[in-house]
Amino acid sequence: MIKYQVIDVFTQSSFEGNPVAVVLEADNLTSEEMQNIARWTNLSETTFVLPPKNPKADYQLRIFTPEKELPFAGHPTIGSAYAIRKTRREFGEKAKIFQECIAGLISIRCDLKDPEKLFLKLPATHFEKLNNEEIDKLQTCLGTNIKNKEASAVNVGPVWIVGEIQTPEALLEIQYDTQTCLELCKTFNAIGISLFAKYPDHRTIEMRSFAIPVGVREDPICGSGNGAVAAFRLEKGQLHPDESYTAKQGKAIQRNGEVFIRLNSKKEIFVGGYSKICVTGQLNLD
Repeated sequence: MIKYQVIDVFTQSSFEGNPVAVVLEADNLTSEEMQNIARWTNLSETTFVLPPKNPKADYQLRIFTPEKELPFAGHPTIGSAYAIRKTRREFGEKAKIFQECIAGLISIRCDLKDPEKLFLKLPATHFEKLNNEEIDKLQTCLGTNIKNKEASAVNVGPVWIVGEIQTPEALLEIQYDTQTCLELCKTFNAIGISLFAKYPDHRTIEMRSFAIPVGVREDPICGSGNGAVAAFRLEKGQLHPDESYTAKQGKAIQRNGEVFIRLNSKKEIFVGGYSKICVTGQLNLD
């Protein structure tokens, strides 16, 4: 029997936010068994906690969708760190812990004023701009216009195609064409499409993320997608050092959550939020 939990991430309420299944004692599982478990949970991601190989890391995390393993993902990183801090006292007392994953070493820290809120430091990002033909294809796929006809494939571990929509209302109305989205994602080896629209206060955005290539029609609240959007906004001059904002996501599928984005003086991006344990149990592998 192996201990596991289901954590709702980017929310303080049960059965909202984005759930991740966290297998806390995965030392003896094979990659095939991990993939089978992830397929069975049928959540957007399932994670497996292992002893670290990197001496600078506190633990190793492997992240699986129902279809494949990912190098990094945001809400599984936050949710897994939350579960580890709650179940292992030596980590719960640390202000900062380090996760080893395929994408490298990820630092996770708690908010000193509110230890229930965790932030990860976004890995280094890489951009590839979409050309006019590709943007036209994206607009056709979404059935709406991309603001300023600017979009990029943003690599934050997984690759997201990112663009801004004119208004939150237009964003929430999007019904995309699956086949066209798949074709466009394949061009950039992208995990999906993350879109945002600004509210009038400019301190809040609405977000939607469609991870079609990995079998997730809409990701309720997406950490790496929000990180990719923050990197895109920084690159476009919409954000400045020491700035922060809140991203609302999940409204379109009734799974409301909030992601908190912070930049420091070095323009490093931190993605954070609350989590809540919803299920505690054991996996029977016999």
